[in-house]
Amino acid sequence: MAHRDPLHHRTAVIACGLGDVGLAIARRLAAAGVRLALLAAGEEAGPTRRGADVLRASGADVLSHVGDLADPESVAEVVSLAVQRFGGVDLCVHAGSAMGVVGIGGLSQKDFDRLHAVTARATFAVVRACLPHLRSSDHAHVLSLAPPTTLDLRHLEPGARTSSLLAMSAITLGVARTEWSHRVAANCLWPEGEPAREIARAAEIVLRRDPVRHTGATETVRDVLGAGQAGARVGQEK
Repeated sequence: MAHRDPLHHRTAVIACGLGDVGLAIARRLAAAGVRLALLAAGEEAGPTRRGADVLRASGADVLSHVGDLADPESVAEVVSLAVQRFGGVDLCVHAGSAMGVVGIGGLSQKDFDRLHAVTARATFAVVRACLPHLRSSDHAHVLSLAPPTTLDLRHLEPGARTSSLLAMSAITLGVARTEWSHRVAANCLWPEGEPAREIARAAEIVLRRDPVRHTGATETVRDVLGAGQAGARVGQEK
């Protein structure tokens, strides 16, 4: 009999960022039987490697790779390793973003470029590398930890970080629009101060949904966990 859990025996590529959100999502998915390819860079490489070791010790099937989230060749390498080991990619999660809160007046051009490299550029690189394999999956999801595309002032301060995060949202929602015919879902999930375990629980809920029926949404963690009104949705037509 086929396994009824839509996540069982799937493969997820997770771009991990600073903090433990990426690893919390990995733990949650591993418990559901998802095979994991974790990509980390710089400061987050050590925690990601240790987290991967803990997951393996618990019986999860995990590969971890240290690279540059903004380098398409580095990202393509880990996706290729995941495909070789697991046979494909079903879930693409970008949980890596620069979390520094600095106003434009206190931000150098180098730091501005870095913000966009590890958010917008990395989102593009990770999704682009996964997309050919997602198109072959019958449960394909792209999930970015990115905000609603709104002019709400809560998401507009400071401007430099916000502009990079909104670019993540725009890229993700663009995938929802262009990949509809390939049955690839793409959604944004935005934390508003919730602990990593709650963000991971919300991510799992989104990734379990039918990719045809649920795509192009920008939801907050509170929306998902509280079963409240969903955020904005990109209109889709069959």
